[in-house]
Amino acid sequence: MQRFSLLLFVILFLTALSVPGRADEMSEFRMSLEQGDYLRADYLRTVLGKKLETIEDPLLRTGMKRALYLEHVSLPEDLIYDHAVSSMLADGDDLWLGSRSGDIARYSLSERRWTSFVRGQESLAIRAVQSIIVQGEHVWFLSYGSVGVYSKRQNRFFSLDIPDRKEYRGLQSAIVEGRGLICGTQSSGLRRIRLDGQSLIRQEPPLENITFLQRQSDGRVLAGSEEQGLFVLDRLFRASPVVQNSRLTAAARAVLGTVSEMIVGTYGGGIVRLKREERGYRTIISDYSSRWITDGVELPGLYCFSTLGQGLLVLGRDDSEKRYYGIEDGLSALDISAVEYASPFLICAVQEQGLNIIHEKFFKTP
Repeated sequence: MQRFSLLLFVILFLTALSVPGRADEMSEFRMSLEQGDYLRADYLRTVLGKKLETIEDPLLRTGMKRALYLEHVSLPEDLIYDHAVSSMLADGDDLWLGSRSGDIARYSLSERRWTSFVRGQESLAIRAVQSIIVQGEHVWFLSYGSVGVYSKRQNRFFSLDIPDRKEYRGLQSAIVEGRGLICGTQSSGLRRIRLDGQSLIRQEPPLENITFLQRQSDGRVLAGSEEQGLFVLDRLFRASPVVQNSRLTAAARAVLGTVSEMIVGTYGGGIVRLKREERGYRTIISDYSSRWITDGVELPGLYCFSTLGQGLLVLGRDDSEKRYYGIEDGLSALDISAVEYASPFLICAVQEQGLNIIHEKFFKTP
C-alpha cells in the first residue's frame, strides 16, 4: 500500500493490537506487494483473511478489509499531463491508459512501474483517447483526429496518417476485424482502418454517432448510437434495433451478460435488462436509480459498473442483488470513468484521483 489516511492508520494499529502477530504479518504483506512478490502476498492475504473473519468490530473489519484488498495508485505528475482518464484497457500484466488531453501511458501491475508513450498538452483541439484495442501484437489508440499504434514485437509507438475529412474525425469505438479495425465515429456510418489504409463502410440507413461497438459470443456485432440506441449488425453491417423502443438503450457504455440475457449500462438512462426472444429482445427491467454509467466489466459471479457520482455499482449474477461501493468503502472518489478486470483485480480509474486496484475477494468478504 502506498499511502494511508490517519484514520485508517489508527484503525490498522488497533487491529494489529487485537490479534497477536498480525502487525508483523501486515508488514510482510505490504512489503511483498511493494517487491512484486505476489505469491507471498497472496499467501499472507489468505492467512489474514481468515483472521478477518474473527473480528467483530465493524470499524476494525472495514480497516482490515481495505488494507488487504484495496490499493491506491497515483498517476505520476511528470509522466501524465491530464489525470482525467478517458479510456483504459488491461492486456495481461499491462494496463494501458488514455487521457482527455491525449496522454498514452502503460502501467505494469507486477513491476508497479509507469511508462509514458505520448505526453498530453493543453489544447483547444479535442485530443481525448476514446478507445484502446488490442489486436495481436498491436495496441490501437483512437482519438478525435488521430490513430496511435504500439507494436509489441518492435517495442515501438507510431501514428497513422488519417484523412483530414469530417467522416474520419471523432474516432471513438472499434472492434477487431481481419487485419485492422472497424470503427465508429462522431459522424455517421462505420470506417475500416488498417495499417496500410482506410476506407468507408456504407450503411443503409447509417447509424449516427457510434460510441459503442462490441462483438458477442455468437459472432454478431452490437453497435451503440449515442442518440438512436443499441443495434445488431449483420455481415453487411445492416442495423436492426435490439429492442422496439431503441431509445431505452441510447448511449450504451457497457453490455454484460450472455446472448440470451443482456445487461446494458447507459450514460443517462441507467441499467436496462434485456431478455432474448424469438424475434429479438424485450425489456424486463429498467433501473434509472443508477443513471450515469461510464463502463462495465464482469467478475466471477458479479457484474460491475462504474458511475459518475455513485461510485462502483456491483450486481450479483444469480440474485441480482445491488450494492454501491464508495468513499466509505475505501474508494478515492465517486466519479469513476473506466473499469477493467485483470484477474484477480478490478481496476477503477477514479477521476483526478488515480487508480483503485481492488482484489476480487474484497466483494466476497462481508
